[in-house]
Amino acid sequence: MKKELGDSKETILFLSDEEDQTLREIVRTVMQFPPSTPRVTECPDPEIIRMIAFHEKVDRKILEKAVLHLPECGKCKQLADKHIAEYRALRQARTNKYIN
Repeated sequence: MKKELGDSKETILFLSDEEDQTLREIVRTVMQFPPSTPRVTECPDPEIIRMIAFHEKVDRKILEKAVLHLPECGKCKQLADKHIAEYRALRQARTNKYIN
C-alpha cells in the first residue's frame, strides 16, 4: 500500500483481483472486436500506458479510452508492448528470487 503525503488514509496503488479481471475483460473485448471505423484520437499520456501494463489503478474512463486507442496507434501499441515485457520480466525476476 502507498501512503499519500499529508493524507491520513492509505490508498492502494495496484488493482484488486476484481479490478484486474475487469481490466482483462475490457482489453479482451477491445482486441476481439475493434471499432469498425478507425477514429482519430489523441494519444494517452505514456505514463498511463505504463500504469495499465503494470496493472496499476487508472480511472476507468481514462483506462477505456487508452485501451480503445491502442489498436489504432502503432506507436502506443509498441510502447504498451515494451511496458508489458518489462512487467513480465520484473514478475519473473521476483519469482526467481523466491525459487532460488
